[in-house]
This record gives sequence, C-alpha cells and structure tokens, in this order.
Amino acid sequence: MPIITMEDGDPEAWVCECGNTPHNQGFYYSDSKGKLLEDAVESNPTFYTCVKCGLIIREDGEIIGKIGKAMTKPLSAPSAEAVEALKREWLDDPSWDIEKTEGFGVYTKELLAFRLETEARNNANRKAELEEKAISLGVPGNIVLAKAFEILEYRIEDLSRRLAKLDS
Repeated sequence: MPIITMEDGDPEAWVCECGNTPHNQGFYYSDSKGKLLEDAVESNPTFYTCVKCGLIIREDGEIIGKIGKAMTKPLSAPSAEAVEALKREWLDDPSWDIEKTEGFGVYTKELLAFRLETEARNNANRKAELEEKAISLGVPGNIVLAKAFEILEYRIEDLSRRLAKLDS
C-alpha cells in the first residue's frame, strides 16, 4: 500500500491523497476498519481515518484501506464559544501558534488571522512605547538606544532587589 505524504517532512503533518491535513478537516483515531475510537488514550490507537475521504492510515503513514463513506464534517467541531475561550487563553500566554491547536483545525485560517493581527498590533504598540522612550531620553527615533536603556533600567532594578534581600 502507498505511504501518505508529510508536509515539510514532519511526521505529524500528514497530507492525505485528498489534500486534507490535520489543520483542515483532520483525521480521527480509529481501528483498522476505520471505526471511530472514542477514547484514544485508553485504546492506544495505531490507526487514523481521514475525515474528508475515509482513507485508513496506520500510524507509520501507510495507507491500509478506505471506509465506504467519509464524514462530511469534523467530529465534534469546537463551538464558537470554545474558539473565543481559546483566543483568551492564548492572549494570556501567546508563546504557541494558536492556529495549530489540536481539535481546532476547521478554524485554522481564523486563528492564524487572529494571531497575526494580534502580533502586529502588539509590535506596533511596542514600537510606539520605544519611540516615546527615545523622545523622553532626548534622542527621538533612536529605538536601539531606548531598548538598551530599558535593559539597563531592568538590570538596576534587579540588582536593587537583590541588595535589599541581602540587607534584610
């Protein structure tokens, strides 16, 4: 049987023959006949089924068969409320690519746009802060110096805290 292709050589970024990926409609845990496994952790799945076309794929990427009828929509697609909750969670800790969150594949484009817009807004705000700092230092437009000055301020505050701990 053929082997499924992988996006950029990433073994977890499958691209099905139908073009489906984990971030589009996705794949669900199944048995070797394509039957949905409700509890993937308990069952330790070794097979996945493409939601879009029904191909059954072994965990090593080998296509072993196809179910007769593919699903027309993802299993338990997250609600709009779940998407908004995910966005709020990401805003608290934006250290990960929100659009790659497992289970939210149908919202990949929306989540990517949200991340990019938020990052652009945050970058613009940061640039404005640094420009203000540069002006207050008497060197308008010198962002590099403003950043260096902030680092020095932070280091001085840190040293002051450490000295205060030693004194007490």
